[in-house]
Parts: sequence; structure tokens; C-alpha cells
Amino acid sequence: MTDASRQSHSGMSLANNAAKPLQTGISPVPTLDAIVKQPDLVEHLPLDACEHLFVQAATLQARLVTRIARAGAVPADGSGDLLDAQTAAKLLGLARDTLYRKVRRDPAYRAMTVDNGTDRIVFDPQRVKAFTKRRMR
Repeated sequence: MTDASRQSHSGMSLANNAAKPLQTGISPVPTLDAIVKQPDLVEHLPLDACEHLFVQAATLQARLVTRIARAGAVPADGSGDLLDAQTAAKLLGLARDTLYRKVRRDPAYRAMTVDNGTDRIVFDPQRVKAFTKRRMR
């Protein structure tokens, strides 16, 4: 295990690791931020540095996904709050249990849902509105 990977496993925060370039025997390894800005830098990194950066990125990704999931998903276009199953069922004229069943079995209903990183089923209000317009034709 390299010194840098020992530091990352010893509990040092990711922010501290990302701010300090990993030192190899020849030259400093760029930070995650530098690699994001210049992806071609990866081609010149030693394998142990790639492994170290990969662990950092994966750990950061897991923490970010958890944070986003805890906050609740918001549509990318900022169109507003998501609908819970009870509210979506009312708008669709269905019982909540019927809506759950349709989401499991019917792709048209499943397409109205938003993956928020949890087991909770939530609906995009714009998709529900478009679905009801199509159904009314």
C-alpha cells in the first residue's frame, strides 16, 4: 500500500486529499480537479496513482449520490417538486395501490417516475401532466 493510499484509508478527508497532489517517485500527480479539466493527463499517470485517484473518485461519487438522495431528487429543469404516489394517483384518477401496480407492469406509467436513489416511488409532475393530456385525447 502506498503512503497516499494509507492516508486515504486512515480517515483523512477527501477535500484534503484532493487539494494535495499525490507524490510519486518522479513527479507530483495532478489533483482530481486538474484531471477533470485535462483528461489527457490520465495517460501519463503511473498505475498506482491511477488506482489512488480511482478510489478517491469512487468514494466521492458515493458520498455525493447519498447526499443527493437524502435531499430528494429535483428535476434537472427545475420544474418544481416531485409528486408522491398519493398525489400522482389523484391526478391520474387512480387508487394509490393501482398506480403502484401499473408502475410495476406498464412502461407508460413507469416512465412518469423519477429515480431518486431510494426505494420511494416519486413522479415528475410534467410527465404526469403530459400523460393525462395524451390519455384525454
